[in-house]
Amino acid sequence: MVSAGTHWQIGFQLLGMALIFSALLFLIVHFASPKPLLTSGSTKNTKQNTSVSPLRNYKPLLFAATLIFTAILSTFIVSTQYPVMLTVNLAISEKLLSFCYMASGLGSFVFIQYYARAKMSDAAVGKLIVRLSFMMAIAVGLGFHTEVVNLAALAFVIFIIVSSARTLILITELISALTPQDRVIIIGLQNALQHFAVGLGGALGSLFVTSNSDLSVDFSTMTYVAIALIACTPVLWKGKSSVTFDKVNNTG
Repeated sequence: MVSAGTHWQIGFQLLGMALIFSALLFLIVHFASPKPLLTSGSTKNTKQNTSVSPLRNYKPLLFAATLIFTAILSTFIVSTQYPVMLTVNLAISEKLLSFCYMASGLGSFVFIQYYARAKMSDAAVGKLIVRLSFMMAIAVGLGFHTEVVNLAALAFVIFIIVSSARTLILITELISALTPQDRVIIIGLQNALQHFAVGLGGALGSLFVTSNSDLSVDFSTMTYVAIALIACTPVLWKGKSSVTFDKVNNTG
């Protein structure tokens, strides 16, 4: 809203100031907090307790990394091209596009708050992931094949909400199912997986896009590939039962 009301640079300037403020606040809290004194015996015990045991079973880690990567890839192959389609093909107004981002951010926050408070079983989480994936596919198919600006904008908002919710739910459920040792490993790999999936998704999305003679952009191939990738996530999630997460947790 601020960027649309003034100029687009103000959004990045506000974000930069917020990051600087967060960094200063972190430094103040870090240096002001008291440091506990450890004896030599307690230090030795701490090192023994925090040592990471050898990797006993690579299958849960490989499955979790693959599922996280696929979910993020299927999201950003679309999200990087959605604003392009709205701007180039449908000539969406700046105010409406700004409202789309505001509504999608607010909707994602509300949905995640609901998920954080709801107590779901594994079966309920699986059904939720299937429904979110289905809504993502509908939003892609509807948004990229309509010429009504408001309908495409609504599909864009729905896509951002359900895709961000699906990704966070997947990551939360997978990490909580791992042993403490494997959890540390997957958390360390999470940023690398996310950045690689985002970059690859943007590159693939641009690769499957072609230009028409009337200066419009054809997203047909990209939408088919995106829907196929979106469908891979619930299929992979169904295979979670074949990976012995519970057995690994018991051995951890």
